[in-house]
Amino acid sequence: MTPSQKQKYEEFEEFRAAFGRAKVTRMARHKEELSTKDPVPFLHKAYYKEKQTEEVKSDLPSYLASVVKLQEKSGKWFPSKDLYEAMGGTLPDAPGGIDAWRWCTALAMAFVRRYPEHIDELRDCYKKGLEWTDSKLIEEARAALPPLNPYFELDPEMVKTGNWKKSVQNSFDLGGYQNFIPKSLKDKRKSDDDELKAAIEAEENRLKEEAERKKLKDIGAAKDDRKLKMKYIKQQMERMEEDRKRQSRFNKTDVKRAPLLKIEFDKLSKTNDFGELKKRWQSTCKMSEEMHRLKVVEEEKKKKKSWDDRIPAMEASQAKRMGLGESVNSGRRHTGPSPLAQAAKERAYARMEAKANKGKKKLTQLEIAIMEVDKVATSKKRGIKYEAADAQEDLKKNLERAQANVVEKIIEYEAYIMSIKKTLERSLNSYRKARVVAARQKSFDELTAMLGMPRAATMGYNDWKGKYIKGLVLTTVELIESVGVWREAVLMAQGKKGQRNEFGELIDHGPPLPFTWNGKNVLLQIPSGMDFLLKCTELVNWFGNDFTFSRNPFMLAVPLDDRPITPINATREIVVDGVAVKQVSSSMAKETAEQQAYFDYCEKVTSQGGGWWPSAGGNALGKDLKRRVRAAEKVLIMEEAICGRM
Repeated sequence: MTPSQKQKYEEFEEFRAAFGRAKVTRMARHKEELSTKDPVPFLHKAYYKEKQTEEVKSDLPSYLASVVKLQEKSGKWFPSKDLYEAMGGTLPDAPGGIDAWRWCTALAMAFVRRYPEHIDELRDCYKKGLEWTDSKLIEEARAALPPLNPYFELDPEMVKTGNWKKSVQNSFDLGGYQNFIPKSLKDKRKSDDDELKAAIEAEENRLKEEAERKKLKDIGAAKDDRKLKMKYIKQQMERMEEDRKRQSRFNKTDVKRAPLLKIEFDKLSKTNDFGELKKRWQSTCKMSEEMHRLKVVEEEKKKKKSWDDRIPAMEASQAKRMGLGESVNSGRRHTGPSPLAQAAKERAYARMEAKANKGKKKLTQLEIAIMEVDKVATSKKRGIKYEAADAQEDLKKNLERAQANVVEKIIEYEAYIMSIKKTLERSLNSYRKARVVAARQKSFDELTAMLGMPRAATMGYNDWKGKYIKGLVLTTVELIESVGVWREAVLMAQGKKGQRNEFGELIDHGPPLPFTWNGKNVLLQIPSGMDFLLKCTELVNWFGNDFTFSRNPFMLAVPLDDRPITPINATREIVVDGVAVKQVSSSMAKETAEQQAYFDYCEKVTSQGGGWWPSAGGNALGKDLKRRVRAAEKVLIMEEAICGRM
């Protein structure tokens, strides 16, 4: 054969082998017919069998498979009874101006998006449907589409109008949680109630029968019981009679008994009437008599001469020639030094202290108070007592409390920053693992809540939503305020109370005293304390380019460096002819206008901040918390102006 013939032969053999392997050929050969004579029945049967095989291999649930099956080749869904049953039975009607098939397509798209775990099987279906809908229509359909087969009842009319959530709220308002108990649980509770009622009824019948039997039995034994009762009453009466006789015997003895006082004892002892004494001692004594006797004895003990009567007074000239603690007419000594000796001793101590402190640095009131308090503790062993001023001791305690409070707030702030870092790590893992946008939208919710203002716990949640979140704003503000309280306590302890301006700030105390923590000023560490969030690219992209992370310790729409100052008041009060008149200063009016314009601009930026930002960019802060934040920002700015940035 020539090469061309050989090539044609090989092509024919390849065609023959493929034709013989075809499903249509095998089906025709099985029926001993020719597929080339009438191939249409065999082609139709082979196609139907292949499609049926693919449907059997699908892992989709039945309702999802039905929705996918009802999609047209073009990607549309048309209203049908099968589609309604697959998606829950009752569907909302199409809004005005939207075609029925387009609305059904949007509903089917929203329904498919509820099952992201089947994205591999639903990708082609979803991609086709996107050709006929947009995101806005899908969101509207998602909000109007009720859940599939809910365990609670929904009003069909409200579902058709797209207000199924309102139906849920109405059910909750009318019946509370009872309307949301699953039917199986309701049936179980009903059966339990029926069983309980039957058991109660059976027990009541048993008790009635037992009472009847007991009644019949008691009638027969009534005579025997009457005899026993009479016998018991007789015994009780005899016992009562014995008790009465015994009590009367004791009463006679008490009547004969009289209180034996010291006067009577002396009288009886002088007459040697010991028989009467013996009789008194052997007889019983009432409690009132004993109390009276003790009272008389105590009064006799108190009848002593005063100290002045025992030690006579003396003149000053005579006291000078006496020894320390000696008396005039006796060798009795006083319990302490004389007043003149005590005064001389105090003057000597004062001269010695002045001589010892000559040329030394003058101590502050706080240092003196601390030394005096320590001296009391160390000198008690020698018997010398030093007492510090109560006011200075209170100042010391106040300073210690303020310092302990600052340390507590610093530890709380650092612990909160660590929890933010852990939450950031979890959020990033969740964000990166999410395969659809709907899952990513909730990845940073917990982190955003922690970076914002305080958030109360929400009932019904077991995750972070069910816990109280203090928020970065309040934690940082409390730390800065605690440092301010500590500084005032230090000034009070040093005797520098100082004056305050119209805003209540100290103005004549000099540079503020830094609070050092780990060798650094704690206030200078706060402005850049949240800069580590800049390293998280996903979070930066999520918040957007309009949000600033650098030097933003409170996570607000306006960072610390862009904080607007409070506009000054251009009105000044001057005296004209002895009358106070308010006048606007032209030199300050322009500056006030500029400051007010920038202040209004920052307020606008805050109000237009993203709702997904922490504290909504600061727009969600309350009036009181916003005032505290501005005061804290001012403290940080002034601290950096004096000490410099870190």
